[in-house]
Amino acid sequence: MVRSCVTRVRLGGALLSVSIFAGVATAAPTVGRQVIGRSPGGSPIEVWTVSDRSASDRGTGERPAIAILAGIQGHHQIGARVAESIKRRLIEDHADSIADRTVYIIPAVNPEGLARFASPGVPKALSGRVPDARDSDRDRRVDEDPPNDLDGDGVITMMRIPAPKTAFGIEPTHVVDQGDPRIVREPEDDEVPTHAVLIEGVDDDGDGRFNEDGWGGASGGGVDLDMHFPTHWPEHADGAGRFPLDRPEALAVAEWLQARRNIVAVIVYGPHDTIVSTPPKGKYGPEGRVPKGIEEDDAAVYTLAAEAFKDATGITKTEPGPDRAGSLLQWCYADLGVYAFGTPVWVRPDLVKQDGASVDEAALDANADDAGPAQEDIEAADRADLTERGGGEDPGLSQKVDASIGATGADGAQKPKPSGDSAESKWLRWIDERGGDGFVEWQPFEHPQLGSVEIGGFVPGVRVNPPAGREAELVEQQAVFAAAVLDMLPRVEIDDPTVERVGARLWRVGVTLRNSGTLPTKSSIGVKTRRLPGIVCVMDPDRDLETDRIVSGSRAIRFASIDGRGSSERAEWLVIADASDTVDLEIRTPMFGTTRYELTMETER
Repeated sequence: MVRSCVTRVRLGGALLSVSIFAGVATAAPTVGRQVIGRSPGGSPIEVWTVSDRSASDRGTGERPAIAILAGIQGHHQIGARVAESIKRRLIEDHADSIADRTVYIIPAVNPEGLARFASPGVPKALSGRVPDARDSDRDRRVDEDPPNDLDGDGVITMMRIPAPKTAFGIEPTHVVDQGDPRIVREPEDDEVPTHAVLIEGVDDDGDGRFNEDGWGGASGGGVDLDMHFPTHWPEHADGAGRFPLDRPEALAVAEWLQARRNIVAVIVYGPHDTIVSTPPKGKYGPEGRVPKGIEEDDAAVYTLAAEAFKDATGITKTEPGPDRAGSLLQWCYADLGVYAFGTPVWVRPDLVKQDGASVDEAALDANADDAGPAQEDIEAADRADLTERGGGEDPGLSQKVDASIGATGADGAQKPKPSGDSAESKWLRWIDERGGDGFVEWQPFEHPQLGSVEIGGFVPGVRVNPPAGREAELVEQQAVFAAAVLDMLPRVEIDDPTVERVGARLWRVGVTLRNSGTLPTKSSIGVKTRRLPGIVCVMDPDRDLETDRIVSGSRAIRFASIDGRGSSERAEWLVIADASDTVDLEIRTPMFGTTRYELTMETER
């Protein structure tokens, strides 16, 4: 364990090497708890702070830190559960990584959405939103047309409607896959759409639209907090809210993060992956400055993170997630100016490498005739059904492709389409191996307004939350990755503060700053955003010396960032002073606090 030295040191003429960190202490990590805000319903937004108070004289806010953020999407229950449990695993198994570091954990950014999705008294709908009352259809009523659990099975799935009634303006948009009639997909080539697909429900308010105004429906029914942050905020998209940070949950988290000067990286458990699949480099918004991906100079850090993540989890591929516009993850990178690593925590088992091959590859080798060739690029297959929310729409809309329907050619003949390698087929294969738990088989239903329909589809949340019994393993994996990131954080040392006579009353004062950590003291995007100052070396911070006595070197010398792996920067001044005079030197760092030295102008003995 590393213990920090005292921050005020008297230096004579002899050379002295001083490090911000020195010594060894026994780990005794603790957990602090703080409420930083509340939802409109009164649910607390909590931050847990994990640190070893015995390992450093510096406070938790003066040590490099990571922040783990979860629970922003209500249906992503596993993220919140892992975040709640990871603190104990870090303390028990990775105390060395916490010794001179701080870990902040916000397990439930969206406590009301998490509670709503998990509530046993409410039909489970595929919605990650905050259940906020809105008049989405502008009829001066709120939440009057939500989805309905028509078949009473406790889940809101989908309706597939053959030969839709034109009275409601419903047009066919999908076909039933001939390879697996459980699957609904968009037509390909010359296929003619045969069915419409809607979220399960009725037109409650009689306006000719279905489920447009209520939580879990096609639109409305709350704010998607992962579209609600300022970076590339999708202004006119459904679910984005009236303006960025309108919701108190999002505002509380943003303000708290902005106030932390020591956070180097965040890890977000949610629908986005920016670890296995590195975001694009050099891609910007219309203004040409705010990144939609990452900066070129930050790519090497993301490569290091990806290697550590794959080693910890075995995940080698992920499914394409929703657009990051307005997301917490992209805001943390582009506006907060820190490394932002996003992971869904759990993925379909065939995307996890086991014994040198993914589960899916092994299965395809054993059943080549049945399964068809292995798919090299997951992202090319059925993009619509691989997202829980896309194009600014609610996750419920993406579930339209979770249903299933039949393909008909232009000549009216049925055209079988192989579906063994599609994402939906792989999900169904996995569900079938588990006994079918996770998919509601299509059943006929006499709809009071639409006539004969079928109700069925994927159970809400089955493709983002693992089966029971996997949580402990996932917590362990994420703890290993978090510890790896902690071990990469910058470590600033102050080498050899020097005082050297160069003339009758002229002295050269110098100090070398060295970063022995892996990561730079500030990311490339952090330098660009200028949210925090760099490292500042201040000669005579109390201004006791006349300005003309500092004859060379600015009174304050700034370094925007110091690269890692032993890179260094040096600040020097020429100062006019008499022998035995003293001057103060102050080193200010956003994440390590302030260290002050008293320098005596003496000839080396």
